[in-house]
Amino acid sequence: MTSVTRKQRRQQERERKKLFKKLNRISSNAIDKIRNNCVADTSENLGLSRMSDHISDFSEPLYDSSWDQDGIEDIYELVCCCWNIGTCSKEFEDFLWGILIERKLDECVNDPDGILASKLSGIIDQRRLRFAEDRRFIMDFRLEFTEDNCMNLQIVSMPIAQNEFLAMQAARVMAMEDETLGA
Repeated sequence: MTSVTRKQRRQQERERKKLFKKLNRISSNAIDKIRNNCVADTSENLGLSRMSDHISDFSEPLYDSSWDQDGIEDIYELVCCCWNIGTCSKEFEDFLWGILIERKLDECVNDPDGILASKLSGIIDQRRLRFAEDRRFIMDFRLEFTEDNCMNLQIVSMPIAQNEFLAMQAARVMAMEDETLGA
């Protein structure tokens, strides 16, 4: 009985490692694709409006001027995640919400009544309604604060396939789990 269980665990571990390698290969290919194409594929070249304008429009109503820079950056990160969730089909919304939004809300934001979570959910819906034709995913962003209290938002986005984005998220979750288990 023990050998069967041990055998099953070994098989599951082998399958898990194979899946992890496959996800890493897919995410590496996607990252290489981004690095090689992100300069050429600007919003203007793709015939789309500036992503940073949309993210700023969604983010600014969620905080006020009394917030510190870290809090404001957290809001922008949450909104970028909402954009990406809204780029995916609705069937993946709960999964992505769990790994992209809930974790960040729990870590950084005090939202006991769920008001911010509700507003973020509304952003996903607005993104789907207003920008359905825009298939870009946000790969990275940088929010810089200048000396005169102005913000400069830079966004790296790319029109990639939904399955590539999901594979990158799955690889990230698996890496976080490995770190947690290894610690």
